[in-house]
Amino acid sequence: MSANKETFEVIRLTPIPNEPGAGTRFLVVVELDREVPLEGQAVVVAFEKQRIVADPGGFPITRPTGERYFQDGFEPQPVTIMGGSRFGISAPIMVLKGAKEPVGDPPIHFPESLLLTAFIGNLQERFCSQVIRIQGSQQEKSLQLEARFAPGDLVLGEFVPNRSERDVVGAATTRIVRGTPEFAALVQNNNPDIVFKDEEHTGADRMMTSKLKGKVDRLATLVRSEWPGLKLRVTEAWDEDMEHGANSVHYEARAVDITTSDQDGAKLGRLGRLAVNAGFEWVFYENEVHIHASVSA
Repeated sequence: MSANKETFEVIRLTPIPNEPGAGTRFLVVVELDREVPLEGQAVVVAFEKQRIVADPGGFPITRPTGERYFQDGFEPQPVTIMGGSRFGISAPIMVLKGAKEPVGDPPIHFPESLLLTAFIGNLQERFCSQVIRIQGSQQEKSLQLEARFAPGDLVLGEFVPNRSERDVVGAATTRIVRGTPEFAALVQNNNPDIVFKDEEHTGADRMMTSKLKGKVDRLATLVRSEWPGLKLRVTEAWDEDMEHGANSVHYEARAVDITTSDQDGAKLGRLGRLAVNAGFEWVFYENEVHIHASVSA
């Protein structure tokens, strides 16, 4: 089956944070009505953007955002959702602090109502809209993406939450091997925003549960936003060579070991916090060369 505009539609848009500030970056999570099949083509979701303003009688109307509304390079861009997922995350979006309205339109005064409409293929066929309140610059600090979560970078040896991995996500009860139904249930992560080490040359580092893949893809977006020009790097995901300890969740493809693409150890503490922000259920600053992050079954 092919994934195309005839069979999929956007059902929900979720801004992160919910009310961003002018001059700060925010993301939009796009949710489809169902998962894109692995054998299907990628689904591309485009955006139409408009302001919601009052007409002379005080009734709300929509108007174009104009050429000086978004920061250069931070306009809403199409989101590609790959097979094995129903979610996509936008590239960072930013409304200018000094945004200017088109000639003849009502002036921009924050808070401002931005209407984002997501669609697949033809805007006239099916769409999903979300009003995003853009707050004034004086509120930026409290509304930045990182401030929506615990703010501090991790330190070497720290794990979040402060409980054992077994207690949080559960120990592995089996070892997934190729050719089994358990292996067939895994998904292959081909996200172009991720570098896979693949030292085994088997593609094992790309294999993970769909739940893990969703967290990894979201983290890749946060890394790109935090360090423009860099990517998330996965050094280990599913382990079929029994290189970890007994009952490691790597054997069930529920964990990743990660760095940034520049392999800068000084970034690991921040990367660990971003992994927490991305929704991994257990994150461990394991050693001086990588962060370990995992999810439950």
